[in-house]
Amino acid sequence: MVGAMGDAPVDELLALGDRKLEHGIHYLAAAFFEKALAKEPAHPKAWLHLGQAYLAVGEKDKAREAFDQCLANKPDSDTAAAAHSARP
Repeated sequence: MVGAMGDAPVDELLALGDRKLEHGIHYLAAAFFEKALAKEPAHPKAWLHLGQAYLAVGEKDKAREAFDQCLANKPDSDTAAAAHSARP
């Protein structure tokens, strides 16, 4: 399913990832966020939600890296503030 979504716009990939995250399907959510980041590597929301997905499955190092990328890409945003507070 995720492989077939390679041509989807970033916003659609984020929405799909968000839905999977909400339903507790964290690894699939991470895959959608990673696809979005492959298209738009500096997207802070994608980094934030990727970090949340990793944190939910106990991947603290990967979560920390994702949150750090969010902070680095848009340090003065609400998204970065959320990343900072979620950082393990």
